[in-house]
Amino acid sequence: MSRIVMTLKSDLCAASGKSFSSVVDSDIVTDKLGLPYIPARRIKGCLRDAAKYINSTVIDELFGKSGDSDSGGLKIGSGYLEDRQSLEAELSRRKNFSPQRVTELFSSVKAQTAIEGDSAKDNSLRFTRVLSHYLPYDRSRETSFVFDVTGVPDDKKEEFGRICKALRHIGLMRTRGLGFVTAEYQHDTEACANAECRAFERNSGYYLPLHLLLTEPLLIASRNNTECINYVPGTAVLGAFARLAVLSSMPDFDEVFLSGKVSFGNLYISDKTAAKALPAPHFMRKLKSTDETRDGKIVTEYDDYDHKIDTPKTLKSKYADAAKLRNVINVSTETQYHHTRGGNSGLYTQDSISAGQYLYGEVESADKALLDKLAELLASGDFRLGRSRTAQYSGCMLLEYDPPEWSAAAGKSGNIAYALESDVVLKDKGGVNTVDPDDLKRELGIPSDKAAEFNIGYKIIHGYNSKRNMRNIPVVAFAMGSTVTVKNHSEARSDFTIGIRKSEGFGKIGVFTEDEIRSESSGTGNASAGNDPCAQAPDNESPLTSIKVFFDHNDMTYNALREAEKVFEENAKYFSRSGLNAAFVGAVSRMIETADNSAEALDRIGKVKDDVKRDSIKKILKAVCREGDPDDIKMECMLAVLKLAKYRLKLLKKEGDADE
Repeated sequence: MSRIVMTLKSDLCAASGKSFSSVVDSDIVTDKLGLPYIPARRIKGCLRDAAKYINSTVIDELFGKSGDSDSGGLKIGSGYLEDRQSLEAELSRRKNFSPQRVTELFSSVKAQTAIEGDSAKDNSLRFTRVLSHYLPYDRSRETSFVFDVTGVPDDKKEEFGRICKALRHIGLMRTRGLGFVTAEYQHDTEACANAECRAFERNSGYYLPLHLLLTEPLLIASRNNTECINYVPGTAVLGAFARLAVLSSMPDFDEVFLSGKVSFGNLYISDKTAAKALPAPHFMRKLKSTDETRDGKIVTEYDDYDHKIDTPKTLKSKYADAAKLRNVINVSTETQYHHTRGGNSGLYTQDSISAGQYLYGEVESADKALLDKLAELLASGDFRLGRSRTAQYSGCMLLEYDPPEWSAAAGKSGNIAYALESDVVLKDKGGVNTVDPDDLKRELGIPSDKAAEFNIGYKIIHGYNSKRNMRNIPVVAFAMGSTVTVKNHSEARSDFTIGIRKSEGFGKIGVFTEDEIRSESSGTGNASAGNDPCAQAPDNESPLTSIKVFFDHNDMTYNALREAEKVFEENAKYFSRSGLNAAFVGAVSRMIETADNSAEALDRIGKVKDDVKRDSIKKILKAVCREGDPDDIKMECMLAVLKLAKYRLKLLKKEGDADE
């Protein structure tokens, strides 16, 4: 594993394309905790420009050439703060630090206007949030970001190091004093390896578990290319393995990938225990109710509810815990802004599955030797899923898997519900693609004379043949989540597969009894975020100590300022009654700013000759100086109150002038 360490030499605006309310016109990119980061596509584009600047001869070999899928093996991950693990660990224990509050600690807001003639142009005032040059918890350290890098050939590492050194500016307004950086390429650094993966026996065959933690957002594009589906289809899993097989010149490629002997299942949202999830079956609903105690409740077709006050809504794009169906799981997604290249440059958005979530799925085969070959590919290659694999997206880590105790699956009887755990593609007796419910009923093994209730969705399956550069013929399928329920059914098969294209993850069927469906659980939740397995427990020499002290101090300051605001509002009447004006308050502020401590500041104010003004201002300032607070917090609270007083007095004067 190699990495690029980029150090800021000035403030930086890695713009997100978004604004913040009406306060900030151009905001920076931050993660879900509010910590700033730099998307990989930004630095990769800047590195390409740097390579052109020094007339590098390996641009196409490293960065790729338009229209050539075999060129450009360089892969760069997004850049995160060097102390990211320590920061995340500390913030996870502090629930009162909102993402916006964290962002404000690492940034500031700058204002600028356009000049027209010799004055500011009307309506040109803009506010830009910039990332601070120095770290807020250690002002002696410049802010640094680390980008993971793979795919640089050994004979190109020296040249790539020259390209990194040539990088000097990045981000918005780089010609106006922002975005000055230095970059260093550090290769062959210690890497966090994937866990060992191996096949396990189950039923009459074997399975290879894939328990993944997303270290970067995952982009699995849908039909319109801008939206993202929130699971990984078996075709994408197959493609990821096939890419590794081609790179390693695997001799048994046809037998593994083309013979149909191996089935690549879908990857669905999971947790750190590799709990199995499935698309929320259509027999489950969420109530939109006028009764607040029932609103949002998960119900099934076996539950009683009043249709006059309760409106059942489908659980679209949600997942259910296979062990407790009513435990509904949401997948976290995010929207990124990107620039198009070329003559028609502009912004476009791209949805993706957020990093930090777990996925779980399985690859199955009756031949363990074939699964062992796939396990070898995982051990030797860089397993990546989805699109944009060379920058910003698709990074994942294979985690340890502890297989549950296996016992032979028994048949189920009684009131049975069949749930489609993946899309199902069927052909009728004539070999023609069909979505006839009777054909589905036949494939499920339900007798023709047995009544069944269908709750079915339909889907058009598209595909693309990159070798032939053409789209595959679309086929109609039964959509995942569709259900077929049967009453008084005897000896229903347990989990099984039906239909065609099973090797691509199609045709998975789950079977549930009425008791399993009726069981209660904890309701709706979000998929849990994962911790990086590479994170080491911090020792006494780590940055965590200074980070903890910083957040403790910031928390104390934040609470003290909130109390100071309350004190000001309670005593605001003294400012208007004591003959104070904005000029006097400004002069007092300067006394405090030049004082060494709060005691000296109050002593200076005590020398003011006007008794009324002096006593009024000292009363307020003493009230905001809480006993036990550090002196710098006392000074900050006094200045904050005086700033509020100054604006309040200006407002009162303005209102008085208007009345006159």
